[in-house]
Amino acid sequence: MSKKTRSDQFRDADIDMYDEDQYVDDDDTGGDNAAAQLADREGRVRTLISNGNHAGALPIILEAPPTGSKDKTLNTKNISLVLDVLTRFKTAEIEKAVSGLDADQQDNLMKYIYKGFSEGGEKDFTILLSFHEKVYKLGGLGCIMRVLTDRKTL
Repeated sequence: MSKKTRSDQFRDADIDMYDEDQYVDDDDTGGDNAAAQLADREGRVRTLISNGNHAGALPIILEAPPTGSKDKTLNTKNISLVLDVLTRFKTAEIEKAVSGLDADQQDNLMKYIYKGFSEGGEKDFTILLSFHEKVYKLGGLGCIMRVLTDRKTL
């Protein structure tokens, strides 16, 4: 107890909850809800792809990534869908498509690009590098730093 105030209210603060070893991210992806959202987005994206509208499919697939999800199949399906959309772009179409994205969508795209680098096949690297160049050109280093320091990964 403090001698000056004769109060022990300072002991109410639980400072251990801020310890790195005990920190738990809030799981804001709702399990079944995330799977339903992915199925809905996949249907819309497949429709746009079949119509040849790749630039219209890109913002839809980037709108709500399942960051922090523990479901590996959901993450794998989502990443493969995004890589499928990205690989359908021609090199000349990339800059126009990326310039139509807002800052959050550019950050999400950069997350998928880095995930594609770590998990993608040999044929995906050239298109991913092209997308990385265009996103970096628009978003600058800030986009890369936000992706690399974000706790919620794909």
